[in-house]
Amino acid sequence: MPSHRAEKIFLAASQPFAVGDHRLCFRHPSNELLCVKVNRQGKAQRLKAAAPFYKRLRSVDSFDDNQIEYRAFQQPAIVRNTPDIWRHIPRCYGWVDTDIGPGLVTDFYAGNNRDTPAMTLERYLQEFGKTPLLSLALGEFAGFLRRYLLLTKNLMPHNLLVLQDAHGQENSQQKEPSLRLVLVDGFGLSTILPMAKYVPAFARRHVEKRLNWLDFRIAWEISDKARSWRDAEKIYTKGRGNIYA
Repeated sequence: MPSHRAEKIFLAASQPFAVGDHRLCFRHPSNELLCVKVNRQGKAQRLKAAAPFYKRLRSVDSFDDNQIEYRAFQQPAIVRNTPDIWRHIPRCYGWVDTDIGPGLVTDFYAGNNRDTPAMTLERYLQEFGKTPLLSLALGEFAGFLRRYLLLTKNLMPHNLLVLQDAHGQENSQQKEPSLRLVLVDGFGLSTILPMAKYVPAFARRHVEKRLNWLDFRIAWEISDKARSWRDAEKIYTKGRGNIYA
């Protein structure tokens, strides 16, 4: 994954296709197949200032989502460059200078009309619920995480894209269209002691915890949402399991 910086690009006058709490996401002005992620100006510094004392001892880069994501793309599951790994995650092409700050360049996934981003899992669930095709795609994605031990933070539905996958898996006999999930954000670990980076048993446990959490979040997304997500997650983290099962 190249890390060099090309000629500066200009984004200040462009409309981001996605706006998060920490970053803005743009289509690359000279390559519509690429995405450029740029931190909100001053966000990392504000996060550090608001952090507990012991976390403020860390560098500003440790609060910078672009730096965190770039480092996460150096994990063994990704740098082995196994062809199948790119079925469910984007490639990271390194850095580019922009007029609003350093940009991290990754693949962009378009929706059906090619002009807008692909649908997120969050929106898919809102519109269609947990369909049989989605269940198959979730099963494939879970198998992918378990096989490669890809380390992620909690698998938020708005960080997963649902793609139409007319060809199915490469070795599949399936002829009708299927769905494919692609994780585009939330890579790496947020734990203080990242044992999962070094010990496979811890990595397997970490992956299972992320998948169980995703199952719970999906169940909440398609529920009547009588409980807020904050209240539902509190119940889950207290060890009461999936109350929607």
